[in-house]
Amino acid sequence: MRILPHVFYCYNDVDELMRQVVRNGMYTHGHPCALVGATVYAYALYLACRHTSTLGYGEIVDKILLDKHIWGRFPDVNNIGEWLENANEVPNRNYLDLWNETIDKTVEEIQIIKEGLSLGALDIGNEVLNKIGCFDKKINGAGDITAISAIYLASKYASNPKMGILEAANMYGADTDTLASMIGGLLGMIQGTEWIPLGWQGIQDKEYITSLVSKLTNKDNDSKKLFFNLTSVNIKLKDLVNNVVTGTVIHALPFGELKVINLWNNRTKTGNYIVMTFKLQPTDGQSLCQVVVGKFFSSNFIRIMFNVL
Repeated sequence: MRILPHVFYCYNDVDELMRQVVRNGMYTHGHPCALVGATVYAYALYLACRHTSTLGYGEIVDKILLDKHIWGRFPDVNNIGEWLENANEVPNRNYLDLWNETIDKTVEEIQIIKEGLSLGALDIGNEVLNKIGCFDKKINGAGDITAISAIYLASKYASNPKMGILEAANMYGADTDTLASMIGGLLGMIQGTEWIPLGWQGIQDKEYITSLVSKLTNKDNDSKKLFFNLTSVNIKLKDLVNNVVTGTVIHALPFGELKVINLWNNRTKTGNYIVMTFKLQPTDGQSLCQVVVGKFFSSNFIRIMFNVL
């Protein structure tokens, strides 16, 4: 989910793609297994979106193995010195050595799925996924394993994308939600959107997501207007909570105007606390939910204790 936008935005610059993916990932996932999984998945997406003819069975896997120097090299990220120093202390060893070991491990996993795909119609069951640890609860949530599993299944089901996603989403013992999402991204890049069943197209904010992709691929857009309509006003919802009703428009950074689409009040079973949920929509069309928790003193007054977006 966090990688796909970078692929669209860096369509013509694979080195910048690798830098942006690592910069994005390192805020929440510092281990090389997570970041290498992100770079190899990003490169698979990059290859898929740039193909101009029918992909051969397993062709993306072959190309990934050939181009290890692209997705496997630790990218040249600015101002990363302090982060690397701290990263060296966590495993009590050199982070880049751990990175290179993870690359070697990932290449071995890719070799396993390559061998499985080479069997063609004889590649049945989950033997390949078992070999790379897709069902091992201790490691199946690791970025490298999920990414390689997604690349394998997307390659296997490239001619039947609907079946591929259903297979992943119902694969007992695997990290199904992440796996199905990543496979969907790859299959969408390979096959477009015509195959997507009508019943799957009612997702929240479909129009917003579609317009965002268009903006990301249009380099003429002002980057400051790409994501946020910034204003000089930052009125927090909690300061207006007693006066907000459906249809109220407030201003809050970094979104600009926010319209209250709906709101719900829920009394809790703990004292006089109340939970208020607001559905908000900025001018760009995306949906946001704001949860406000407060102390209920009377029918007309709520003192806000804390709030989470």
